[in-house]
Amino acid sequence: MDRDYYEKIHNISNEKKEEIKVWLKRHIFPEDSLEDQYFQTNKVLYQLNFNTFYNPMEAIIHNHHPAPFSSKELNDAIRQACIDLELIEGCHFFKVIVHDGFGSMTDTVGHYSLKRCGSFPLSPLYQHLNEDIVNGGEAGCTGLLGVNKDWMLTIEDGGEITFRIHGTPEFCDRVTRSISGKITESEI
Repeated sequence: MDRDYYEKIHNISNEKKEEIKVWLKRHIFPEDSLEDQYFQTNKVLYQLNFNTFYNPMEAIIHNHHPAPFSSKELNDAIRQACIDLELIEGCHFFKVIVHDGFGSMTDTVGHYSLKRCGSFPLSPLYQHLNEDIVNGGEAGCTGLLGVNKDWMLTIEDGGEITFRIHGTPEFCDRVTRSISGKITESEI
């Protein structure tokens, strides 16, 4: 699937894109790296250190500690936590590029449906990660942001991949418990 496809199905107004970009810069990336002081808590769901491999492709192929949950399980866990806590499950995906550890730029913003994700849950996020690997591994962050900005999923990339859920303690605990028995931090 190419970027034009995603632009078409996940399109939102320029005004909404700009609003989300400004909010991300102000609250999540104020110092040009992920510095979440907005949400009450966050939990690491998975982490893989790429620095122990020759290159990211080797890490993908020979990783002995794959994520212990599928993209569908994670998508469904977030959706169910939203339903259980009466949060709006609508959200937006985003991609932020960090240039050499300083200077961040929100590159992409679009609409994402946890309910109507189809056969490819979290596909815009994985598409952005794939583009980063193909384009030389530029550091950044991709994620989902609840429309009311009351929860967020981030996937940080660079020297390692880190899946992190942000929100209230109850929201983060529900997501974690939903994929429980599957939560680990790789010790690579």
